[in-house]
Amino acid sequence: MPKKRGKSDRELKRKKSSRQPKKFILIVVEGQETEYNYFSDLKEDLKLPTTTIKVASGSGGSCVDIVKNAIKLCEANQRDNQKKGKPKYDEVFCLFDGDRPEYQEAKNDAHGYSRYTIKPILSIPCFEFWFLLHFRYTSSPFENCKQVIEQLNRACCTSRKPLYFKALRQLFCGCCARK
Repeated sequence: MPKKRGKSDRELKRKKSSRQPKKFILIVVEGQETEYNYFSDLKEDLKLPTTTIKVASGSGGSCVDIVKNAIKLCEANQRDNQKKGKPKYDEVFCLFDGDRPEYQEAKNDAHGYSRYTIKPILSIPCFEFWFLLHFRYTSSPFENCKQVIEQLNRACCTSRKPLYFKALRQLFCGCCARK
């Protein structure tokens, strides 16, 4: 009678999920690095098996340009849909800093374009406020982004994290390190 062999590491590894995504989300962000890195890292960290998230950079343009970029991406996705059978976006978000004066115009453009539902998200005074909330709750009023970054760096120091700078990679993972 032949000896039974144990299973190899490869046989014991979990198999990749084969479920089809239920949601397809597009997030168009204002910045070229900060917001893009945050959502890319968030997507990677959460490993959502039934949700597909595409993060697109608005390349630092105006709020109106970011909405127009989202519309272009939706239209391109729809063309690909017809050709390749790809899913269409279930939800589309545009993210802006609150210190941008043309936000209201962009918000009107987003709501006025009825073919796609584009949801504008405003970060007041800036996106770095999101990072600060990962470290601690605050209801302090901030006049500008500089004040938020000062508080963020204080929070990073007390939690022994690296000081914040705009192009910092994996900040989401650093903020939310499991304890």
